[in-house]
Amino acid sequence: MLQTKLIYENEWDILIILDACRYDYFARVIWNYLKGHLVKVIGLDSHTLPWVKKTFGSKYYDDIVYVSANPFINSKVVVKGFHARRHFLELLMCGNGAEIQGLEQYHHGMLITQLN
Repeated sequence: MLQTKLIYENEWDILIILDACRYDYFARVIWNYLKGHLVKVIGLDSHTLPWVKKTFGSKYYDDIVYVSANPFINSKVVVKGFHARRHFLELLMCGNGAEIQGLEQYHHGMLITQLN
């Protein structure tokens, strides 16, 4: 199944896409942490920046909060012509000690206290 079909043809409260995560390894450990349905899909590219450009295009999404630990999807600077802040309702950076503040408001009452 194509990843874009899954993204755009379903109604989501929360959709988590893991960048640079091998499905086979993830499938072994997911059930220790999350409940739900796991589906293996084919993305439009194997590198983050071309993937996000192909997956989301030039459109603005007023219902997507993008949480990123990847410097290519950056809230502070334009990376290789990609203005991530122009595409999503909010862009929250994490990783390398960066804190995510305000994320809990997007999770329908679930309070996220820590993301590693």
